[in-house]
Amino acid sequence: MAKQKSDWWEKFFKLGWQQFHHYMKSPEQTLREINLLDQILQQYACQKVLDVPCGAGRITHGLAERGYELHGLDFNQGVLDEAIAISKEKSLDIVWKQGDMRELPYQEEFDMLMCFYGSFGYFDDQGNEAFVVAANKALKKGGYLLIDVPIIDTILPLFVPQRYHQLADDLLVLEKMEFDIYTSRMKGTWQFIKDREMGDPYYTDIRLYTFREMIDLLGRNGFGNFDPRGNYDGDPFVFRKARRLIMVAQKL
Repeated sequence: MAKQKSDWWEKFFKLGWQQFHHYMKSPEQTLREINLLDQILQQYACQKVLDVPCGAGRITHGLAERGYELHGLDFNQGVLDEAIAISKEKSLDIVWKQGDMRELPYQEEFDMLMCFYGSFGYFDDQGNEAFVVAANKALKKGGYLLIDVPIIDTILPLFVPQRYHQLADDLLVLEKMEFDIYTSRMKGTWQFIKDREMGDPYYTDIRLYTFREMIDLLGRNGFGNFDPRGNYDGDPFVFRKARRLIMVAQKL
């Protein structure tokens, strides 16, 4: 497997993901996720929400349609342009901004900040922690950070080094993964196969945390009152039953 660059995410999301992200989640899957987030937002009485990174607004639009005040931030202007066009079509009043999730330009502004669909762990440890620090600053006192991410405790027991995903009748993605036990990083190669033609490879390099490491990381940066869920139905996180970590943590 080729050695990944530290800025792998720029090429992956601007060139690979941007072409095919519409296929990655079905409308039924998106509805299930929005239902969960709606339930959590109601549970914690949150109204003003920042979605980061928001991509083309798959989640952002759905929550705005339910009456929440949404802001979306992403580094990629290409997907933001898609998000803006969709929000105009749907007459949704959403504030969109291009920016770096490690340097959020907000101060005590949001009731909840969401980092959804495995969008955490892209940077080195310092960069990942910089996002948590920035998230804390962006939240109001008593606000909530929600991070949805695979962790070592959920992904390694079911680890498969190579698999195909059928995204559409004429579209497959081949995903190859290697786990580096010294750095706790999952290094991947993605190749999209459209009309039986193999596309160029795109590389990922994601830091995976354990449950304990996530608690420590959030705790030392001003978060507590943890509420971990283990799936998109909102069930409590239980080892060997959980398929991912959906962590809600309060700014103390």
